[in-house]
Amino acid sequence: MGSFRDDMCACEDKPCAERVTAALTRWGQEMAARPRSDAEPKLTEEDNRQMAEITESMTKCMTTAMLAAQSGINPIPAANHAPPNVSPQALDALRISGIKNIVPDVDTQTAMATAGRTKIVGSFKLCVDVSGAVQTVVRLKSTGFDAYDRKLDDGIRSWKYRPFLIDGTPTTVCTAVTFIYELKPPPAVVPAPAH
Repeated sequence: MGSFRDDMCACEDKPCAERVTAALTRWGQEMAARPRSDAEPKLTEEDNRQMAEITESMTKCMTTAMLAAQSGINPIPAANHAPPNVSPQALDALRISGIKNIVPDVDTQTAMATAGRTKIVGSFKLCVDVSGAVQTVVRLKSTGFDAYDRKLDDGIRSWKYRPFLIDGTPTTVCTAVTFIYELKPPPAVVPAPAH
């Protein structure tokens, strides 16, 4: 994760930030596809703290690069009172309700097939308050299908978490989540044997 942060913080424009985000998304997909075992070590509080620091720094750098591209100037860094960013895994471990795998509706799936798109990716930033309720949702990368973007936004807002504790204190935190949906080919139709 640290190398992605360093790459993002070196970006001075939106195309660079988008390349780093795409590389991070690919890495996340590879990690998610990797077989897991119960023997894998659990994340410690220190691991979560380090990932939170890296994620927060990376998010600030990405925002700076994106805003610089839009305004043509370097924005003032975010105030120190901004909620800390935590890893998606750290926050996901505290989820107590809400559907994690949000799939597009049939109309969106049909539109995907018509457009020849078998895979779509969307990213969102969410912040969770001290009670564990989702406070804000910001779309970082559209899936390219408005109806699915709205469904993802609504689904994220329905998530509920146990409070995120930092030094034993419930804390408002933010993270980024990426959704990847792949359109599965229809099952092959095997003709019934003739009688």
